[in-house]
Amino acid sequence: MLNIDSKVLIDRNSYEILLKGDLDISSAEKFKSEVKELLKSEVRDVYLNCKDLDYIDSTGIGSIISILNVVREKNKNIFILNSSNSMKKLMKISGLDKVIEVK
Repeated sequence: MLNIDSKVLIDRNSYEILLKGDLDISSAEKFKSEVKELLKSEVRDVYLNCKDLDYIDSTGIGSIISILNVVREKNKNIFILNSSNSMKKLMKISGLDKVIEVK
């Protein structure tokens, strides 16, 4: 059973993905696959709204990096919205705060 739920909001220039639950080893692969499938139709900037994200581990961070590689190939970006203090810390430790804007 996956511990992550997501909802996608689409506008002209971006996708906003609302994350809820845990983005961890049990859910990261499915999350990554679903977002990459979404990006097959059209690559846009991706906003990950983490307001309701309870937990993220290194596997979840890895899935975000994989998605980042796809969007960067098309000169687009990923942005993190409403991240918790622990996620901001994990982003800083991993160095991702230097390549992904955390708002």
